[in-house]
Amino acid sequence: IVEAVERLKDRMARIYTRSGTYLSKASRRRNAEAEAQWIELGVPKDLAHRMSLLLVTRAALDIADVSAERGRDVIDTARIYAKLNDVLGLQWLHNRAEDLRVSGRWQAMARSNLREEFYRIRRDIALRLLTRRGKLDGRIVAKKWLAKHEQEVGRFCAMTDEMRLRGHYDFATLSVAAQELRDLTLS
Repeated sequence: IVEAVERLKDRMARIYTRSGTYLSKASRRRNAEAEAQWIELGVPKDLAHRMSLLLVTRAALDIADVSAERGRDVIDTARIYAKLNDVLGLQWLHNRAEDLRVSGRWQAMARSNLREEFYRIRRDIALRLLTRRGKLDGRIVAKKWLAKHEQEVGRFCAMTDEMRLRGHYDFATLSVAAQELRDLTLS
């Protein structure tokens, strides 16, 4: 167990220290905004940067686990996540789920389940795309999968673009997006 924890610790350290090499555009913006807010509150720049990276912790744990399971480089795995985030807007969907207002325990549980579903879907796609000890760069693997499913990806992106234009997000619309995304990953 100690050895497994050490390997996870090493992977997580690489994810945090190399964040500039793989973060999606949406994650970069979100982290930059968080960093700026911390700096505005008087936090030293280096510490503000480290604190803003905590926003990627949940995804980073999945990335570290997927890379270990597939015997792949953790940064290469992170690049697949970033590419999918950029093309499919997964970070945007996840953030919309986080932003849902809740009243009561059941809605809070529903929001938590929806957030977890978006994480599960990203993880499932990455596991599907990465072969054990594969040699292809994660970005190329993701590009090939996206090209192979161009029509389905186009329909999914058109749906999320419509959601963005309407500017109204609730459990129903985000649940439909999660199901459509799940269907896309199964095609």
